[in-house]
Amino acid sequence: ALLASRALVPDAGGPRVDGASVVFEPKQVLFKVDRDLLEPSVAPEAFAVSGYDETNGWPVANIKKATWDGAARSVTLELSAQLKGKAKRLVARGTGERPLLGSNFVPLAGATVDPPATAHDGRDFVLMQLGS
Repeated sequence: ALLASRALVPDAGGPRVDGASVVFEPKQVLFKVDRDLLEPSVAPEAFAVSGYDETNGWPVANIKKATWDGAARSVTLELSAQLKGKAKRLVARGTGERPLLGSNFVPLAGATVDPPATAHDGRDFVLMQLGS
């Protein structure tokens, strides 16, 4: 019964990341969202980027700048060093102390395919991509 009632919770309208739009470049990560973000919330602290290293596991990349392009509804993360590893991972935070916020002040609700999220605690977007 609890699961059935949770499914009826309306979505609070937080922005969501289009997982198909995520692009890992050597020193940048780019992606699009489906709703406008509040630009001051688009800060390096709202993200984590890592590349899997056979020796060290998941060293976290230093994000030197996070930029919001409102016209394209896109975010660009500029990295201090080249991202290496067979697997690359992006986390955009909708939870915790400094989540991404929509222009309606609702936190990121994860990916476009994720279930509803609340107005108080969103959902992190996580994508891992295998490649060279």
